[in-house]
Amino acid sequence: MPYNKNICIVGPSKRFLSGISYYTIRLANAMSKSNNVSVVLFRKLLPKFLFPGKEHVGKNLSDLDFNKNIKVFNGMDYNSPISWIKGYNFIKKQNPDVIILQWWTSSVAHIHLILKMFNIFFKSKIIIEFHEVVDPLEESIYPIRLYSRV
Repeated sequence: MPYNKNICIVGPSKRFLSGISYYTIRLANAMSKSNNVSVVLFRKLLPKFLFPGKEHVGKNLSDLDFNKNIKVFNGMDYNSPISWIKGYNFIKKQNPDVIILQWWTSSVAHIHLILKMFNIFFKSKIIIEFHEVVDPLEESIYPIRLYSRV
């Protein structure tokens, strides 16, 4: 069966395992049945000590994984411009028609903004899939609450 579209999904890796991680994997797997799918994963979302499930960070808690036909770049970090450039190069190579950004926390806002700016070169359609506008933890910590409101 010929593939219809080149789709790149951007979301969390299993390092910070959550419902959105599972959702990203399942979405990519489902879409890969009739599309050429690639995935860019956030490896580091925020400092580990701020993550509510910090004792689980990095542990392999699930066997669920991406289908073998999906190209995966597991290397975007919130604090590494080098990883942003590597992510850009990966996306550029995939030449997506559509980029789907998973939004569930404002801690990825700056990376989404950077990807949107990089999209000047891709000219892909961008879909932002909102799961939560503001994470409850972010709302409870004053500096993060200010950042998320910006």
